Amino acid sequence: MREPLPIPVKSAAEYAEHRFRNADVQDARYRAKLKWFSNKFPGEDEDGANLQVWGRHAPFENLLIAIPAKDSSAGEPDRFADLATRLWFPLLEHEQRALL
Repeated sequence: MREPLPIPVKSAAEYAEHRFRNADVQDARYRAKLKWFSNKFPGEDEDGANLQVWGRHAPFENLLIAIPAKDSSAGEPDRFADLATRLWFPLLEHEQRALL
């Protein structure tokens, strides 16, 4: 309740999906960054809530906050990645089992 979580929905889902499929951190970050930035279509950087929290044209790197030691899990390199995998991996695992 003291600070916003660095976990925009589409970018975090994209990161987690690629990590779930064993992509390396750099590739997963690249894919998440594509969801964050606006190009032909508005990205999450133009979403009203993200504008209010992170500011106009906020760089994706603002989301890559270091993980406090007590919060660290799963060996992800930053808080964005850690939260993204903690949120989305259970859904992705369930999705895989449901397909079988």
